[in-house]
Amino acid sequence: MLLVIGYYSSTMSFGLPQISGSIHVDGIASDVQISRDQHAAVYIKGNSDNDVFFGIGFAHAQDRLWQLELQRRVSQGRLSEVFGVSSVSIDAQMRTLDLYQSSLSAWEALSPQAQASLTAYSEGINEFLKTTDSLPLEFSAFDIIPEPWTELDSLAWTKVFALNLSSHMWNDITRFLAKPYLTHAQGAELFTGYPKDGPVTVAMTIESSETTPVETLTALVELQDELEKNFKIGGEFVGSNAWVISRKLTDNKQAILANDPHVGIQMPSLWYMAKLKGSQINASGMTLVGLPVIIFGRNQKISWGGTNMIVDAHDFYFEEVNANNAKQYLNNGQWLEFDAQKHYIKVRPEFPLMLKEAIKPVEVVVRKTVRGPVVSDVFGLSDQPVVLRWTALDQNDTSYESFFRLNYANDWAEFKSALGYHGAPALNFLYADKLGNIGFLGAGKIPIRAKGQGQVPVIGNVNEYEWTGYVPLADWPQSYNPERGYIVSANNKVVSDDYPHHISYDWALPDRAARIEQLISQELDANNSLSLDYMKIIQNDTVSYGAASLLSLLQSTPTVSKQQKLAQEYLVKWDGDMAASSQGASIFYNWARHLRVVLFKDELSAPFGRTRQDGRLRQSYMGTSYNQIEAALTPGGAQWCDDIRTKVQENCQWAIQQALDLAIKELSKLAGSNMDNWSWGNIHSTVYNHAPFSEINLLKPFFERRITSGGGPNTVNVSSSKFVESEGFEQDFGAGFRQIISFGTQDIDHLYMNSTGQSGNVFSKHYDDMVELLRDGRYVELNKGIIEVELLLKANIAITKQSQELINETF
Repeated sequence: MLLVIGYYSSTMSFGLPQISGSIHVDGIASDVQISRDQHAAVYIKGNSDNDVFFGIGFAHAQDRLWQLELQRRVSQGRLSEVFGVSSVSIDAQMRTLDLYQSSLSAWEALSPQAQASLTAYSEGINEFLKTTDSLPLEFSAFDIIPEPWTELDSLAWTKVFALNLSSHMWNDITRFLAKPYLTHAQGAELFTGYPKDGPVTVAMTIESSETTPVETLTALVELQDELEKNFKIGGEFVGSNAWVISRKLTDNKQAILANDPHVGIQMPSLWYMAKLKGSQINASGMTLVGLPVIIFGRNQKISWGGTNMIVDAHDFYFEEVNANNAKQYLNNGQWLEFDAQKHYIKVRPEFPLMLKEAIKPVEVVVRKTVRGPVVSDVFGLSDQPVVLRWTALDQNDTSYESFFRLNYANDWAEFKSALGYHGAPALNFLYADKLGNIGFLGAGKIPIRAKGQGQVPVIGNVNEYEWTGYVPLADWPQSYNPERGYIVSANNKVVSDDYPHHISYDWALPDRAARIEQLISQELDANNSLSLDYMKIIQNDTVSYGAASLLSLLQSTPTVSKQQKLAQEYLVKWDGDMAASSQGASIFYNWARHLRVVLFKDELSAPFGRTRQDGRLRQSYMGTSYNQIEAALTPGGAQWCDDIRTKVQENCQWAIQQALDLAIKELSKLAGSNMDNWSWGNIHSTVYNHAPFSEINLLKPFFERRITSGGGPNTVNVSSSKFVESEGFEQDFGAGFRQIISFGTQDIDHLYMNSTGQSGNVFSKHYDDMVELLRDGRYVELNKGIIEVELLLKANIAITKQSQELINETF
């Protein structure tokens, strides 16, 4: 591996693509221009829209070819061909989901224009493969050659994107696993979204055997944790911020849109900045690598952004297998045959290859029921099959169609019409237009259930819990030009209690949304109009809005030792800002972290020997909010301060002091005994992992990037971090990009920053040139950058008149 890097370092190309001059290509009707500014944002211009989509495919392949390869292998379930036996479980699960089967159905449901865009994009990627003799380092390191890209690869990646925003589905399992360990009062307090009279449809006890639903469900969430850790798919706080401001409140008298989606952060970013200009399309913003259109951005008439609506768009079902015929399952009184298919997963031998025997392909049998795939089979626990019903696996999914049409929408009516095609993931779309109008539409499939609301796994052998349909488009949550002049979305609850349909039990805490609204109100109350610069301040705000009640309690709790008193003095002076320079932020965050353990671990610990289950139970309480911690310390609640197992008579004051001692010990180990050195940035870093080289110690410093940073899990500038022994807190989740868009009187203001850089090639100067910009809140402006290089794709062949007419056809 090091020899490969050495070879690349000694050559002139470093696997970097040709980005200037001209290249003769097949597949376009006329020449396509690909320009790059000083930040490597691409400006693609062609005479037809499909030529432009070809161009963005070519550019994605130039800058993100390894990312495309990795994404395709994730969605196909073919990681083991590259990474070996460690990826077999992930491959088996992805094949169980069978994303390509649902993608084929989705392809057939698309309009000819949307299909043509995906075909042109695929041809652009493949033409790059034909015209280049220089591939990124990762291909040489693993001795693989990229295969041609297909339209189904793009559509399958939209399904993985939906999976990325569906991490809350695992909360159903967490509730199921934790419930037997808690009193009714404790369950209601810990899982606030779960109704007090919520059904328990499957009986379960702590003494269950290893092959019951307990073990199966635990294994499922462990596999999801692996996907999150290694490939940044999912995450506890997956969401986003977005808001729109009416022209009546802004200093330039134009509407403003701000958006910063939150995802697992990685090298390179999921996102790629582009401007697309063809015969009809004229749109700019963030593309999602693997797709040809602008996902969040603007055209000449409207702008749009999005956040995760966190819809309960999935259910887990326990199926009953026929004791006399294991090939059958019970469905509404009838025994039906499982739809079973065999898959063979090729597995790469361990390094060095020449000294290892070939590994026989792993046989995987994928079973399906009328409700969906059996996701538990990968673990060999077939006596209690667990099935997943999920909107992203529905037939004839037209979600890509919605994004395609958004690029051409001219007004609110066309915006809503485009989103009428959206299925999964369900998203909150924010809207602003050139006339100053603003709007919001919650778009996507929201299931209607015959019984229950999807908060825990249910029995599938009777049809009591089947889906009876979806919430009609007319009932989707929406708002247009509200009186107050702004709309805020931060994964918070989007409807009032009188909304007639169930959407979710897993809304994000209201802290980010409340803080955004507070900052907007403060500026308006001071008789100031809202500016683009003020939008920057909001996006980069690190005040922990939801910490106030717990902070007040900890500031006033009696302390005993000298160290406790000194630590509390820092906290008394703290204003709730999780800034990198703050010692109070470090003390509060760590104190709260250890309070979770002291308060909740006693109750939520699995019996001896159940290590896997114990780990998931730990996650159930380590994600509790500051308000939940404060409630647990408040007399009259669910009595978390009494150890019900050892009968030790604790009290809440003891629990607070014990947690503070643990926090002090930990901080002293990380940053020394001098509390002046306990700044949050000193123990908290943002880490951009590279797949797979972050897992190889010798290569990790070369490919990975880390930077000290501020923020917390419920700040507007969000930072979800994990504690790593001897390293501190490593942020693995945050803003994937930031955008602020306003239609000016003569031009469009389009400010942005990506989280890493445009290039996925470690030898490129644009591999990491936005890491510090994002951390420091410094923005660049699209359309006003200096064009540094231009590449002309010269057409080799003419296209037929009939095809040209199809390309130019628009909505």
